[in-house]
Amino acid sequence: MPESTSRSRVYLVGMDALILPVAQRFAAEGAMPNLARLMADGAVNEALSCLPVWTPTNWATLCTGAHTGTHGLPRWEVDMPDGKSLSSFHSAALKAETIWEAAERQGLRSVSFHYPCAMPSRLKEGYAVDGFGAPHFGATPFEITPSRGYTTRPDVKEADRLELGPAEGWGHLPRGGPQPLAATIAVRPKAGGEALELHLLVTGRDGAYDRLLLCSARDAASPLAEMRAGEWSDWMSLPFRLKGRERTGTMRFKLEDLSDDARDVRLYRSQVMPTDGWTDPGDLGPELIERFGPFIEHISAVQNELGACEYETAVEEAVYQAEWIGRAGAYMMREKGCRLFYCHYHFPDWIGHHYLARIDPASPRFEPDRREWALDRVRQAYAAADRLLGPIIEDCDEDTVVIVVSDHGNSPGRRSVDVNQYLLQQGFITLRDASKPLVLDNIDPERTLAYRVAGLEIRVLAKGPEYEATRERVLTALRTWTDPDTGTCPVAFALRKEDAGIVGMWGDQVGDIVLSFERGYVWAGAEPGTAVSAPTGPIAAHGPQLPSTRTEVSSNMAAFVACGPGIKRGYTRPHEDLGYVRLVDVVPTVCHLLGIEPPAQCEGHVLCDMLEGREAARSRPAVTPTVDDGTDETIWTQKDMHDLSPRKR
Repeated sequence: MPESTSRSRVYLVGMDALILPVAQRFAAEGAMPNLARLMADGAVNEALSCLPVWTPTNWATLCTGAHTGTHGLPRWEVDMPDGKSLSSFHSAALKAETIWEAAERQGLRSVSFHYPCAMPSRLKEGYAVDGFGAPHFGATPFEITPSRGYTTRPDVKEADRLELGPAEGWGHLPRGGPQPLAATIAVRPKAGGEALELHLLVTGRDGAYDRLLLCSARDAASPLAEMRAGEWSDWMSLPFRLKGRERTGTMRFKLEDLSDDARDVRLYRSQVMPTDGWTDPGDLGPELIERFGPFIEHISAVQNELGACEYETAVEEAVYQAEWIGRAGAYMMREKGCRLFYCHYHFPDWIGHHYLARIDPASPRFEPDRREWALDRVRQAYAAADRLLGPIIEDCDEDTVVIVVSDHGNSPGRRSVDVNQYLLQQGFITLRDASKPLVLDNIDPERTLAYRVAGLEIRVLAKGPEYEATRERVLTALRTWTDPDTGTCPVAFALRKEDAGIVGMWGDQVGDIVLSFERGYVWAGAEPGTAVSAPTGPIAAHGPQLPSTRTEVSSNMAAFVACGPGIKRGYTRPHEDLGYVRLVDVVPTVCHLLGIEPPAQCEGHVLCDMLEGREAARSRPAVTPTVDDGTDETIWTQKDMHDLSPRKR
C-alpha cells in the first residue's frame, strides 16, 4: 500500500443516482455552483458500481470497500440464519466491517447521516443520524407516520377527504367575510396508537375564502398555524401517545390550494418525525433539532406523484433536508471532533426514475414537446442536492478533502422484461392457480423447477440429480432468449453461482444462477402476460442490467468527484488504459487520505493515479525497440521469449 498522506478530515457526500454527464451539464449552466467548484478544483470520474446495481448493494460497498459477495447484500432483503428475512438497510444484515468501525479502532471519530446500515450502530464513540436510509415511502422505522394529503378533490385518491361545513362550536370566530368553514383531520401513527386530531378553519374577506387556520381545539384565538395558498406553516411539535408512551412529533403543513369558494382545498402535511430515537447516541437528535430545526427523513416526491402536493413542494423539502444535513454535518465535524463524514441523499434517484426517460431521445417515452419541462424538473432536483455541499465547502480548511459519489446512475428502459413470465412460458414455473396473475405467492413450489427472485438471481428448486440438469436447461434458455421485436437477447450474461465470482458475487445470499440484462432492458413495466415488451410507463432504471449502460444523455455509471489536498486538479482517469474507477476502491482511498488502515474485509485498492505526485497511465514507445546483438538487429517475439532465443530480422 502507498505511504499514507494522513489527511485530517474527509467529507464523503453520497448522492443517490447522481449521473455525472447530467450533473456536468447543470454545473456548466450554473444550477450546481458548489459541485462546479469541486469539479474545477479536483478529479472527476465515472465509476463502475458493483452488481447488482441496487441502492443497498452499492451503499454497502461504499462504506466497506467490499464486493457484493463479501458484504452480503445482493438485494433489498437478506435471508437470515433463522429463516426470516431482514431489510438490507439494517446494520445486522451487513457482513463486513464498515469504515466507521475501522476509523474508531484507530482512534478517529466519524458521523453518518441517513446512511444505510449505520443503525443500530456498532460504534462506541462515533455518531449515526437516521442510520437506515431506505428510500421507500413509509419504510423507515423511525417515523411516527409518513406524509399525507388532505383535500376536497375527488381525483386525489391517496389522500384524506376534507368535509368542510359551517364552523359550529368554535370560539373567537372572525367577523365579516364569508361564513367560516371547518373540518377535522386525523394524524394517524402508522404503527398504531392514538390518532392526533387537528381542527381546520377556512376564513376569508370580501366574499372570498383566502386563509386556513390549523388549531388544536375549536378556538380561532390561538391557532397552531395560519396559511394562505402556497404558504408553509411554521414547524410544530405535538404530543403523540404510541403504545403507552408519550412521544413528541414534529411536522409542518403547506396549503397547496384554496379556491375563492373553498370547494377546492388541498393541504399537505410533512412526514412526522419524533424528536428522539433516530440517532446514536440518543441525545444527539434533540441537540441537532435545537440547533438546526426538525429533521425530515423522507421527501414528498411520492405525494407529488399521488397529487397531494405540487412538485415545488417536493423540491422545497429536498432543499430543507439537504441544507439540514450539510449544516448539521459541518457542525459535527467542527464541534464534535469528527474527522470522517458520510451521508446518503436520495432525491436525485426518485426524480431520475420518473423524468429521465422523458428527456432522453434513446427512450421510447421521450417527449420532445415536454423535454424542457422534464429537464427543468431534473435540474431542480440536482440543484437541491447541490445545496447540501454549501455548508460543507464553507467548513473546509487546508486539511479537508470532499468527495461526492453516487451509488449508480440511471438510464431509460427501451424494453421491459419479465423473467418469470419467460420461465413460465418455458415450462420452468407452475402456478397454483393458472387463472390468477404471475406473482410469487401464486408460484407452486412443489411443481416449479426454477424462478427469479429479487435482484439478479434465479433459484433452482429441482433436487438431487435433476438439479444440475435443470440449471443447465435454464442457462441455455436464458442465453438463447430472443426479443421477438428486436431480434436481440435481453440477457447480457447468465452464470452458474460458482462462476459468479467473476462479477463479485458469491456467498450464502446468491442464487443458483446470476444474470444481468443487456443495455436498454429493464426489469419493470412489461405488458401483462408478456416476457418482453415496450415499457408501459416513462421509466428509467438501474439494477439488474449492465452498470456500463449509457446513452448520449444519461449513464448507469456512478459519479465520483474528489477535491482537496493531495488530489490532482482537473484529473480524469484514462479508463481506456487503466480501467474505470470502481466503487470498491472508494473506501481504501478515503482510508489512505485519513492515514488509517481500511476495514477488515476491504477488497478495493487506493486510487493512486488520482493522487498528486503519482503517474497515471504509461504509454508504449512510438517506435518499436530493437536489440542489437553486435551483428544484426534482433527483435523478441512471444515465441522467441518462451524459447529464450532472439529471431533475426
